[in-house]
Amino acid sequence: MVELIKSDFRRVLKDKLFMVVCILAAAFALVVMYDAFNVRRAAGEHAKHINQMWEELREELQSVPAMEILKESLGHTPLQVIVGALLGSGVGALALFFK
Repeated sequence: MVELIKSDFRRVLKDKLFMVVCILAAAFALVVMYDAFNVRRAAGEHAKHINQMWEELREELQSVPAMEILKESLGHTPLQVIVGALLGSGVGALALFFK
């Protein structure tokens, strides 16, 4: 009886640990997707406006030195984020299935 309780306790502990790891992985994935779509996209929009402002300033004042153009294509489109999430989930499911 004691051996049955020990094995059951180990199984429950293993299942709980797996659930905690899954929750942490999902939270991390959501943070990464939010960053890829919202934060970096906003930085790209800011870069676009800064580049436009710098060019307008250079046109008005000829003495302004040339500046390296800021990268405007930061972040991902919603479709890219969704496909990445589906691909990651699919690879994770396959890894779990073939373990």
